[in-house]
Amino acid sequence: MADAPPPPPPPHGHGPRPPGGPGGLPDGNYDIFIIPPHSAGSGFLYLPSMQPHRNSFLLGVACTLLAKAREETRKREEERKRAEELRKKREEAQRLREEAERIARAKMEKEKWEQARAREKEQREREARERIARERLAREKEAREKDTREREAREKEAREKADQEKADAAPKMPTSRPATSKPATSKYERPTAASYLGSEAGNAHSFRPYDSPRKAPAYKSSASSIVSGASESSYAPSQSTARTTPPPSHRGPYSTKDPDKIQIKAVYLFSDSFPNKPVAQLVCNTAPVTDGLILRITTEGLFIDDDIRGVPQREWDVKAWTLKSVEDGGLTGTGMHVLRATARDAENKKYTFVLEETEAWKVALGLQKLKKGSQVRSLGMSGMKEGEVKTLLSNLGWL
Repeated sequence: MADAPPPPPPPHGHGPRPPGGPGGLPDGNYDIFIIPPHSAGSGFLYLPSMQPHRNSFLLGVACTLLAKAREETRKREEERKRAEELRKKREEAQRLREEAERIARAKMEKEKWEQARAREKEQREREARERIARERLAREKEAREKDTREREAREKEAREKADQEKADAAPKMPTSRPATSKPATSKYERPTAASYLGSEAGNAHSFRPYDSPRKAPAYKSSASSIVSGASESSYAPSQSTARTTPPPSHRGPYSTKDPDKIQIKAVYLFSDSFPNKPVAQLVCNTAPVTDGLILRITTEGLFIDDDIRGVPQREWDVKAWTLKSVEDGGLTGTGMHVLRATARDAENKKYTFVLEETEAWKVALGLQKLKKGSQVRSLGMSGMKEGEVKTLLSNLGWL
């Protein structure tokens, strides 16, 4: 019996009672069979088969390998993408750094070039200003010397002419008593802006382009002919019996249609030192000035004359190259017009001309002529507002 084969196992799940009687395991279904100790070595323990299904096993291995391969591929792709992004970021940072350096170098070079240009421009402007200042000083000096020479020549000519006239007239004048050798005297006139350059006798010739030498009146030998040949401004006290007062004037108000002669009522001179009060003035019909006060605007500048007396008012001459700006404007309803010229000097002188509106067209023609001349330098032209014109005329007493 000991060598007999064991009985076959019962069908799985039926759970027969193990041998051993009532002292064994309780009743019930068992999947695991336990051999009692008293029968150790004489029984079998039957377990489910652990051998897998081959196809299923191979399929599982294949799926595992495929999943592993896909995971490895995914990791390598992610690493490649990270490396590519990092490379691109580094290249972008390098490009931005190089661009910033290039812009900085270009900016530095441009600034250096601009600074060099600015220094050169400033040097040229400084040299030009110095040259203009030297030329201006030379011209002013030359003009002063020329004026001095002309004034001295006129005074000398006037003295010689007066001495000659006295010498010619004295022996032939009938006198009731011995004539004294007392020279003719003239009334003292306080120097003003209208008279400090001399009277008509000293104006025999002017340096202005439109002036010509004046002819001296022809004197005759008799006392009566002396009176008739002299001009109204040439009378002086005399010891003779002839009439010594000038003949009365029977003319009407002055007027002219000459486009080169702008009839003005007055001219005033202002400066930065006295911006609201004129430092000098020349008003028509105020002795010795007549109502024939005119303004000439030429390519050489602005010039004032007393057209009735034929006396140029040289102290009011404004050369074209000294002008900085010209302003022009009128006041509606008043018939008044104002022309203001500003000189290019340290005092910033302003010559203000007051005239009637009917003379404004002559001013426009004269300013066009002045602007086209070759002697002006950067001359600015603009209009004056009516409010400014009104204030100016009111302060000067014309309103």
